[in-house]
Amino acid sequence: MPDEEIGGEDGMKKFVLSQKFRDLNIGFAFDEGLAHPENVIQVIYGERSVWRESQWNVRQQITFHCYGKTGSLATPLNDTAGQKVRVILDRAMEFRQAQKEKLESDPSLRAGDVTSLNLTMMEGGASSLGNVPEQLSVTFDIRLAVTEDHEKMLAKLQSWCEEVGPETYYTFRQKDPHFQPTRIDNSNPWWLVFKAECNNSGLNIQPIINPPAGDSRHLRMVGVPSLGFAPMCNTPVRMHDHNEFLNEKVFLRGIRIYCRLLTAMANLAPSY
Repeated sequence: MPDEEIGGEDGMKKFVLSQKFRDLNIGFAFDEGLAHPENVIQVIYGERSVWRESQWNVRQQITFHCYGKTGSLATPLNDTAGQKVRVILDRAMEFRQAQKEKLESDPSLRAGDVTSLNLTMMEGGASSLGNVPEQLSVTFDIRLAVTEDHEKMLAKLQSWCEEVGPETYYTFRQKDPHFQPTRIDNSNPWWLVFKAECNNSGLNIQPIINPPAGDSRHLRMVGVPSLGFAPMCNTPVRMHDHNEFLNEKVFLRGIRIYCRLLTAMANLAPSY
């Protein structure tokens, strides 16, 4: 499996900090793009920040650990781990619903423009024991929009724990910082050349924030402007799905587009 698919923690994230990378003297980078079912080519200019418990291959993200009173299952105890988990789930789902409504109420927004929160795992207890479990945990995948204030989000997560009470906390191993998007205005000469060549080729481009997360976020962290681009319009979106394909005409047209585009980008005057 490509390292990018499991978070890039041991791949691009470390590589961009190495002397070998600096010696390449990279001024601009292209990353992978997305298919689109209509005559549109989406251009990724930024990415959300991923907060999760550990790398993707372990399938754990940010985890809330709740400890409570234990005792006989025949007794309706108070302050149990189950009661605490319920509060965390309620607050998390309320936040998720608010983000969902924000996305659905504004046609100009896309999935990458809001913060996603999804429940991925619930753990704890044992059916063979006669006691109320002392500890339960719930795990979420959170991907912060580029407009989300990280400190305020951390404060929100902490407030959920404080509302629940003592012996409740969260952990995560991967906590991406805020990734500054690549500028897509007249201040970025790379964007101007890219956009001009797309216009010359008659391409209908649509700048977006990437809903998932890719390696280009690590490039942007060290100041390398990056765009995710792939001329795969009129193509069903089947990323990581069965029967993912690319029409022959779309593929051959894409090669011609890349030839013109890469030539134009490589010949940008060094005065940038």
